[in-house]
Amino acid sequence: MANWYAIAATERGVVTASVLTAAEWKSDQAGGGADAPNFKNIGAAGGYSTQAAAQKVVDAFNAQPNTNKLAKAGVTTAPNLPNPLTGVAAIGDFFSKLGQRNTWLRIGKVVVGLVLIIVGLVQLTHTQKLVKTAGEAAVLA
Repeated sequence: MANWYAIAATERGVVTASVLTAAEWKSDQAGGGADAPNFKNIGAAGGYSTQAAAQKVVDAFNAQPNTNKLAKAGVTTAPNLPNPLTGVAAIGDFFSKLGQRNTWLRIGKVVVGLVLIIVGLVQLTHTQKLVKTAGEAAVLA
């Protein structure tokens, strides 16, 4: 008669195995334990006659990486999610482009375009005196 079971318990994505008595295992299977859905028998279907035999299975299970344990415990893993740190690479890419000739040509074209737009607006609105006064104030400051 089996008195010991090797059980894997899953909590927050981490699987650990432990040894339960036959009474504890039957209670969890019957819904007596609050964590019953998180338990899975990882050893022999009928259990083990000695605690040492069950402990040997538990020790071998716990020595594995968590990803292997999740699969053996029947836990589905999360889907492949995109790397949230790709923005860091984009920042590095931005700074590497600052050293390129074409970047500075584009910046120069934008600045010249803005100056032409401002000059055009000044000519259209006849605010030369206001611009001249603002320019003199900027020079004095």
